[in-house]
Amino acid sequence: MAGVLLAGCGSSSGGTPSAATPTQAAATGATTTAASTSTRSHLARACSPRARRILSRYGSFNPSPYTARNLAKSCHFEAVDGGPDVVVLLDSAPQPFVRMDREQVEFWQNVEWSDQAAKAAPYPMTSLGLGGYWFPLQRRLLTTDGVRLITIKVKSAGSAGSAASKKLASRLSHVYLGPPVKPPGY
Repeated sequence: MAGVLLAGCGSSSGGTPSAATPTQAAATGATTTAASTSTRSHLARACSPRARRILSRYGSFNPSPYTARNLAKSCHFEAVDGGPDVVVLLDSAPQPFVRMDREQVEFWQNVEWSDQAAKAAPYPMTSLGLGGYWFPLQRRLLTTDGVRLITIKVKSAGSAGSAASKKLASRLSHVYLGPPVKPPGY
């Protein structure tokens, strides 16, 4: 009965039905935020121990965490003994799928006017998360799980070529990809 009286007091104190809506929206937003935070907490950090184990097979690595200019959590795996030099960026800004797709389109438009269109064009990689693209001239992989935009750049691969760099970046992406979270309309 006291609960009914409290509910009645709240609604009779000048509040309108629309005044209750923001409170409900705030409660729903808090739940959504908590759910996305718990999803993010299970995702690998930029200097992941799993990534270090994978890269240790190619030589000794010194992981250095940093924050990129776009505030993405990042890690530079510096090569020792001639192994690949790898940079990982984990961008948690909104709409990672849309941003990945736009970046690929804009890159393709710029490449189309160059004389290297065929070898510079981004290659789609459908086996990663919600999709991904390999940028061969930059030795860069871009993929997303719908929560983060993941960029893996193999800066130098020692004696390895672009195909080996692509394989390494693809392997590393599986460390960082979480369960796919499809964007609205996907």
